[in-house]
Amino acid sequence: MSEPRRGDVVRVPLLTADRTRYLHHPALVVQDPGIKGPFDKLLVAAVTSHVRPSSTRILVKSGTHEAQEMGLPLTSQICLDDLSAVPTFAMEVVGRCPFMSDVDQLLRRVLALR
Repeated sequence: MSEPRRGDVVRVPLLTADRTRYLHHPALVVQDPGIKGPFDKLLVAAVTSHVRPSSTRILVKSGTHEAQEMGLPLTSQICLDDLSAVPTFAMEVVGRCPFMSDVDQLLRRVLALR
C-alpha cells in the first residue's frame, strides 16, 4: 500500500459524535506528509454525506467527475471545520481531490491564516 499524500481521499476510523465507537469514513488528507511528528499521523478533514449549509465546508455532488475521482458515491461535504490527526497505518487511499486550491483557500480562512 502506498503512503497517503496530501490531497488523497482516505478511509479512516473516526470517532462517532457520541464518542462511543469508531466508524470508517472518508477523509481528505490536508497535511504535507513530509512534515510529520514522531507518531506517524497526518491531519485529515472529515468528509460527510450529512450535508448542511456551512461556510466552512465544500460540497461535492454525487455523479460528478469530482465525486468519482474522489471515490465518493454520495453527495458529500469536506468538513474543514472538523480536522483530526489520524495514524497513517489506519488510512486506505480511495481517491484524489481535484480541487485542493479551493481546500487551501478555505483552510486559510478556517484557521485564520491571512
